[in-house]
Amino acid sequence: MRNKSIDPPNRGTKTRPQGSKESLKGKCFVVSGVLDSMNRKECEEYILKHGGAMAKSITVKVTHVLNDHGEIGPVKLKQAQAKGIPVVSEDVLFQLVELGSKLCT
Repeated sequence: MRNKSIDPPNRGTKTRPQGSKESLKGKCFVVSGVLDSMNRKECEEYILKHGGAMAKSITVKVTHVLNDHGEIGPVKLKQAQAKGIPVVSEDVLFQLVELGSKLCT
């Protein structure tokens, strides 16, 4: 079964911090695997709402790979490691929104 078809195990149970429209400015994310409380569409909307960008593959613009559960594709993982791109959880995404909001005010 592909990761995209797996529901987030804690969907709807976490509070998502709301930050400024520029909280994630300059950040670009790739979702690989399954997040903890959001599906991919919800995650994309959340990132875009806070000024971040999304990509489907690892490029020079990508700053973070998001994953909580499931496997990261071996090619994506190897590319991220080669470029020094961190693999982080959605909790880190939430922290970035909170921190970015404080820096924007």
